[in-house]
Amino acid sequence: MKAIACLGFCLLACSSITPSPQEVLDRSVFSYNQHMRWKRFDKAANFVDKPQRDDFTKTFESSDEVLNIDDLDLKSIDYETAQRAKVTVEARYFKLPSVTLQKTKWVQIWELRDDDWWLIAHAKGPFFPESSSGPASRPH
Repeated sequence: MKAIACLGFCLLACSSITPSPQEVLDRSVFSYNQHMRWKRFDKAANFVDKPQRDDFTKTFESSDEVLNIDDLDLKSIDYETAQRAKVTVEARYFKLPSVTLQKTKWVQIWELRDDDWWLIAHAKGPFFPESSSGPASRPH
């Protein structure tokens, strides 16, 4: 009888060791945003989808003395599918030479692949908007 109880306990304990995909996403989002907040851009890059990682690293390595992130506040995680989530973060930051604190919404798109979540869109956030495909200026 003790053996059966012990086996049952072990099975329950083992099942709780493996985190759910939602728990993995929660941890990934938290870690990424904490690394960004504290300018550990090399560590934050580990969460960025590989095709974007080099560009991400180049952009943020050169911004260390310019970009100052005051706070990143997680507002919501919305699952579009079981493998894709839209994460909304409120970002407060300033970029020198300006000292005006900016406050804006940052939507991050995360995707689950092989039990890991990857930031696949908007990794540079509001700090360095992705270049648009349109012209830099339009005639009036």
